[in-house]
Amino acid sequence: MIGIVFGLLTTPVYLITTSVEILTGPIASRILVGVFFIPGFMAPYIIRRPGAAVLATLISSLVQVPMNPYGWAVIALSLTNGVPIEIAFLVTRYRKYSTAMMIISGPLVVIPGFIRHTAGFGYANLSTVVVIAAGVVAMVSTAILGGWLSKVLSDALLKTGVLNNYAIAQSQQEEI
Repeated sequence: MIGIVFGLLTTPVYLITTSVEILTGPIASRILVGVFFIPGFMAPYIIRRPGAAVLATLISSLVQVPMNPYGWAVIALSLTNGVPIEIAFLVTRYRKYSTAMMIISGPLVVIPGFIRHTAGFGYANLSTVVVIAAGVVAMVSTAILGGWLSKVLSDALLKTGVLNNYAIAQSQQEEI
């Protein structure tokens, strides 16, 4: 469900970021990049199982294919989001889901995708200052919109009771 919902929600974000990049360059276009990481952060945070980040980002990208300016290439783009998130949770053996973990993981998981953009979208031809500034903006965006917002949205869903049958609900009961 997360992959489907965010596949639909991020499709217009692709169009916005692409338009902003055409008009202003890579720095401003990286402001919303964290949105693309939400399914990859939310799924493992809610179900707490290996593979959740990759599966959520893969489903999200499949939903986006017919509506996305990158077409089928969006699948490869999304996997560079899901795999690093998976590794971040793997490092903690899928046991740490604190706000700090979600926020700190954000800047780290954006690095492979940003490197891909640097090579594939011509960022390497730009000045080093512009590339570094775009990278910093992407890291901050992913920390806030990817990590922190994913946790906030998931915790809000938990309060409604719709996640009572998922691992996130059991972990909350154990903490009490």
